[in-house]
Amino acid sequence: MGGLEAEFLGSLAVLALFMAVTLAARIWFTRPAAAPGTDLSLYQVAMLAGGAARVSDTALAYLTWSGMIEIRESTDRLVRIPGMRTVPDLHPVESSILAAVDASGVRPEAAMGAGRQAAREAVALPAD
Repeated sequence: MGGLEAEFLGSLAVLALFMAVTLAARIWFTRPAAAPGTDLSLYQVAMLAGGAARVSDTALAYLTWSGMIEIRESTDRLVRIPGMRTVPDLHPVESSILAAVDASGVRPEAAMGAGRQAAREAVALPAD
């Protein structure tokens, strides 16, 4: 019977070792990744999602939502709303689009071109 007990204890030791290695591997591979030092800004996310064109679209959406710019469907132009003052803490992309739009209106392509150029210069993605 001594051989059977030794075989049983050996199998039990192998099983215990297997369980310990499996548990350690599971803990190691399911631990959360290290969090980046900073969160991405709205425009950095837009740059990752679609480049400078997406950043420009996002800035135009904000300016329209905030009431600084209106889209006139009848003339297919972007128009600056009279009486709306520029907010001092606008992002450079927002400022460039707003600067391209006047009270008489401009074609969306002109304003968006200014926004894309500003996005290439002002929106920096974090380094890996």
